[in-house]
Amino acid sequence: MRRVPDPADRRAKLVVPTERGHDVIAIAQDLVPELEHEVGEILGAERVRDLRADLDAIRRAIPAGRSDGQVRQ
Repeated sequence: MRRVPDPADRRAKLVVPTERGHDVIAIAQDLVPELEHEVGEILGAERVRDLRADLDAIRRAIPAGRSDGQVRQ
């Protein structure tokens, strides 16, 4: 990760992945289906749906993230 000036707000910095960071993100994303399957085996389908809904509600309620993958600091 590296910090760069936010062009929309001179007071803020954006935290963006480095090239290696992008590689790590890709590896982590490749693991998601396996992890989702394991969580489903542990919790069951209904609880996984509820968990997804709860996490989505949290994600929407916390405006720190940006759709471009950059996070204000």
